[in-house]
Amino acid sequence: MLSFTDYRLQQHEYLLRIARAMTSQLALNDVLRLVIEHAVSLLTGQAGLIALRRSDDTFGIVASYGVERDTLRRFAPLLQDIPSDVFEGGPVHQMRPQLQRRLAAIASSIDLQMGDAVAMPLTIAGDLIGVIFIFRGLEAQFTVTDRQLLADFAAIAAVAVRNAQLFQQVLEERRQLQTLVSHTEEGVAILDPDGYIRLFNRALETMTGWPAEEAAGQLASQIINVVDDSGNTIPAPKIPTSKQNGGERPRHLEGWLIRRDNTQGPYAGITLSPLYDNSGQLFSVVVNFQDVTRFKEAEDLKRTFVSVISHELKTPLALITGYAETLAREDVRWDSETTDECLAVIREESGRLNRLIEDLLDAARIEAGALKLKMSYVQLDEIVESTVDAMRPLERDYMFAVDFPPEFPTAPGDSERLRQVLRNLLNNAVKYSPADSLIRVTGRVEPQHVVVSVSDEGPGISLDEQRHLFERFSRGTIAQNTTPGAGLGLYLSKAIVEAHGGAIEVDSTPGQGATFYFALPKNGEG
Repeated sequence: MLSFTDYRLQQHEYLLRIARAMTSQLALNDVLRLVIEHAVSLLTGQAGLIALRRSDDTFGIVASYGVERDTLRRFAPLLQDIPSDVFEGGPVHQMRPQLQRRLAAIASSIDLQMGDAVAMPLTIAGDLIGVIFIFRGLEAQFTVTDRQLLADFAAIAAVAVRNAQLFQQVLEERRQLQTLVSHTEEGVAILDPDGYIRLFNRALETMTGWPAEEAAGQLASQIINVVDDSGNTIPAPKIPTSKQNGGERPRHLEGWLIRRDNTQGPYAGITLSPLYDNSGQLFSVVVNFQDVTRFKEAEDLKRTFVSVISHELKTPLALITGYAETLAREDVRWDSETTDECLAVIREESGRLNRLIEDLLDAARIEAGALKLKMSYVQLDEIVESTVDAMRPLERDYMFAVDFPPEFPTAPGDSERLRQVLRNLLNNAVKYSPADSLIRVTGRVEPQHVVVSVSDEGPGISLDEQRHLFERFSRGTIAQNTTPGAGLGLYLSKAIVEAHGGAIEVDSTPGQGATFYFALPKNGEG
């Protein structure tokens, strides 16, 4: 026969095995199930419940054993006044009369053969987190030894439950963080101290072309590449491994992201924020990517605007001022021929200045969405003929040819704005074509559109420059070096044509001239 000491040793060995089983689990539901099953088994009970404390200090049943699920709500009276009447007011055994009275009422309502009950708190450092209830049949009463054994078990169970709760809380907070980071509009990556990617959100997938599942676990330097305007790699700032080495403050860089397929991505402002543990050692780096492409483009556009416009304004103003001052000299009497030549230059440069101002105003109207069209049905072949006829006396060094099929159909449009498009295309052809070359304007009819094209015999345009040709202040390499202009003509032409519901494009091969053509809906058709 076992002595009391041997019996207690066996109990403690059993408790240790139970403790290992419970603490090896971190899923809260699994831990609760193990706790109640082992508690009932340990005390040879008939049934049992676990109630956990909620955030509002009420208790709710979260696990049961030996009790039908649809009868659990009948046990609600056991949870009344638990903190004040049971564990904060005196020894646990004072609960027995209350439990027995309430259990008797519950048992009679659901026809259960339960006669005795014991309740034991689950506490951590004096903080009540829950209660274990164990029930026995009518003939079996709980002894002081049983209650002491349950108390020993509850101490172990409380640790297992709290660990599982904390683990679940960490998982939930991690899920919330991942959801928040995943759906933020900014790109976010989280790196470990060695620079390997732990987290890579959706916005960053879009920016870099790298799927998150492929980026995770790789070195950030192999996934995230940043270059300057010249295509030179911008190295990421070094993050100190500890606060003592100058850590904690964020590091910044800006540049073009290179996508997975080696194409240029957005221009990004990148902030690297180091995170340090309590000992001051680096444990993570949060990297934020903000797409600032439009701000970069706006800044570049501003610089281009100031450069181009200042140059384009200075040239005619200088000529106008110079010739006006020449004519105003009191020490010289100019003959009529010289005076006429000076006035012609002043008129020509004044007209150039006026056209530049009008173009700038039109560009502003387009940006504001205020470009107005006076629509009617127009005969494009007649507009082309009159526009070309007006240019012939001014551009005697060039040959012009117009070729339209007979009975060319009308198209809805603003005749003055379409004439502006034609003048822009013809002026460009003249600017970039050698003297004595042919500039051809042709028209053709398609099922739903009429198409007008302007072809020249100039140097042609590279494919790379064609991509930017219709942007504001965009000018090709040859244009920048040889011809004046603000780079607004094609931008305005595109806006006008698109406002008509049409499209404008260019077809060119370097060394073989260029053809600009625009299509408009025919007779109001889309």
